[in-house]
Amino acid sequence: MSLNRASKVQEWRRIPDRSSHLAASLGEEFATIKRQHKTFGGIAAAWNVVPEHLAQGAVFKSLSRGVLTVSVSEASLRFELDRWLREGGRDELSKAGMRVRNVKIVG
Repeated sequence: MSLNRASKVQEWRRIPDRSSHLAASLGEEFATIKRQHKTFGGIAAAWNVVPEHLAQGAVFKSLSRGVLTVSVSEASLRFELDRWLREGGRDELSKAGMRVRNVKIVG
């Protein structure tokens, strides 16, 4: 009788196997990263034509239906990036291989 009780207590105190849950979670994260790389990989390479002082304060947020949404940290950067895009920056980005209809700047 005490052996049966001891085995039950041992079963209750057993640490559950979390490796399968962790593997599923890591698989989902890997798929998300792979999808983001597919979406933003070419954009990041083409973004090198943007002047460095503008590119440092900009972060890609999304790409949907040819509209790239870029978040900037300061209003002055938003103004400068907008001016650069209007003065031929969009053409430079398209020459570099970025297939984007429009760039939406949010701040």
